[in-house]
Amino acid sequence: MYSLTNTWLPTLFCCLLQGISKNQLSEMKQYNVQLVVPKAYLSSFPQEYRTDILILEQFVNKVTHSQL
Repeated sequence: MYSLTNTWLPTLFCCLLQGISKNQLSEMKQYNVQLVVPKAYLSSFPQEYRTDILILEQFVNKVTHSQL
């Protein structure tokens, strides 16, 4: 797990583990913590939270474009 804070992004939480509870996901949203996971893990999260989760590819693209 890795956490990264930057002024142009919310706090990021990169996770290679599955099994984050709905309560944890709700708290992350409440505190503006952006969860980043590998694409293969996205389907393991509850449907109602998937739109709030970045996949690794989206995160890399976001960082790359912010560097230009």
